[in-house]
Amino acid sequence: MQRMKKLIQHFVHLNQALQKVIQAIWNVAQVNEKLNQTMLVHQQKNQLSTELNWLQY
Repeated sequence: MQRMKKLIQHFVHLNQALQKVIQAIWNVAQVNEKLNQTMLVHQQKNQLSTELNWLQY
């Protein structure tokens, strides 16, 4: 009975640790998504800038 209780406690702790890992991965994914959007905006601005330069010649 005592061993079973200890085993369950270990699983509870493991579960909590995994939830934290999953949350951290989710946070990284969110930041990555924002970075991708920012990069896309910069890319579009650079493209427009290039096109404007071409039009000036």
